[in-house]
Amino acid sequence: MTVQAPVINTVIGGYDFLFDAQITVQVRRLSIQFGDVRGEITVSQGVTNKTHLIQERFNYSDGASRTKLASRLEYKLKADWVNILEHVCVRTLHLYRQGDPVIELGADDEPKPPEYYLSPFIIKNYPTVIFGDPGSAKSLVAQVLALMVLLPWYDNPLGLFTPTQSVKILYLDWETDKATIDWSMSCIEKGMGLGLVTMKYRRCFAPLHSDIEQIAELINTNHIDIVIVDSLGPATGDDLNATGPTMNFWNAWKELRTTGLILAHNAKNNDAGKKRSIYGNQMNTAQARCIWESRKAQEADSNEMDIALFNIKSPPFSKLHSPVGIHFSFEGNKEIADKIIITPGQPRDIPELIAVMGTQAQILHELKREPLTTEELGDYLNLTGTNIRQACHRLKVKNQIINVGGKWGLLSK
Repeated sequence: MTVQAPVINTVIGGYDFLFDAQITVQVRRLSIQFGDVRGEITVSQGVTNKTHLIQERFNYSDGASRTKLASRLEYKLKADWVNILEHVCVRTLHLYRQGDPVIELGADDEPKPPEYYLSPFIIKNYPTVIFGDPGSAKSLVAQVLALMVLLPWYDNPLGLFTPTQSVKILYLDWETDKATIDWSMSCIEKGMGLGLVTMKYRRCFAPLHSDIEQIAELINTNHIDIVIVDSLGPATGDDLNATGPTMNFWNAWKELRTTGLILAHNAKNNDAGKKRSIYGNQMNTAQARCIWESRKAQEADSNEMDIALFNIKSPPFSKLHSPVGIHFSFEGNKEIADKIIITPGQPRDIPELIAVMGTQAQILHELKREPLTTEELGDYLNLTGTNIRQACHRLKVKNQIINVGGKWGLLSK
């Protein structure tokens, strides 16, 4: 018996096959394992009022698996299951391996430059990662950035350029809960006199790649522009140092075809003062298009907190951005603050954050106190004379410092 070719719809995470006999086969969560294409298969009868027949993990590359599944389905509904499954498997293998079509680069008369939703942090259609220590206020920073594009907050205290109209955000939360995010956002709104601002929120438990169909549906239904992932570790699942789970996350992310602000923790084996990286497999750094590190400075029992954001990886079309500082003041009559006031921060004025900066920034900080020789700068900063001399030469070329009588000093402007 010949089975007529089905209608095939490509969806996020797989394909839907609709046969004339009102048989629907859903193919989902495909991946290559040991050279075979595997995934889930769901078979049902009917279009509107569907009758479920079977759902299971399935090897689309294996002929024996098709024969066994056809035999099981025959007990539930009489149909030409051998040919139906042959159609599904052959077309699935072809479509999955084919990938996106080849396109002609340079065909456009005027290629469009990348766009920012919020410069320099949120780039349209790019995943930006902000990583840092636990408790370094990454979620709070993400909420501040979200408010800037949700309103949009034109006169924001950081002076960041916002979009001309409001954009829609979906906050995917693997870390805390709705009450926590709701409260901190309300504190910012109250402290800054913003009024009520709404944002789509979803509590998540399964890794992103296992939840991709539902999340994609939320993005499409709510016309979401930006997705916030809080945070990368639980959204990846399994062994974070392994390449497989890491690439599962990033491959799923690419399927969403959206803009992302992804929060992550730093690698725990990095020593203070040294260059740090995103926790887990190095593919996290490779796949992120733009990376910022968050550092916090706060005294015990203080209601003041400084956050410095350092651009660790710039987008491919731009240079590294200078550090961005945010100062938070927590106000309230009780232990729990009910207002958060935001003002610009100055990372170069905070000793705890100076060490994170480059040699030139550290030299400028030391010279604010008094003129120093090359040797004295080397002692203060624990750097070699060669590094100090090279950095001082660059600062001199920039007309920022001058050497008088063997000592370096700030050049007045």
